[in-house]
Amino acid sequence: RVKAARLEELRRDIRDGLESGMPATWDPEEVKREGLARRQGNTGTAEK
Repeated sequence: RVKAARLEELRRDIRDGLESGMPATWDPEEVKREGLARRQGNTGTAEK
């Protein structure tokens, strides 16, 4: 039962993702810089 419920939830999540629209491009390095800046308490971007 639990396995079936998890599988149905996964199917629902996949369907929701596919129906959410076009994917956005993202830059992993930008995400890292923003995360580092947030950890350091800065509001801007971190220096390289």
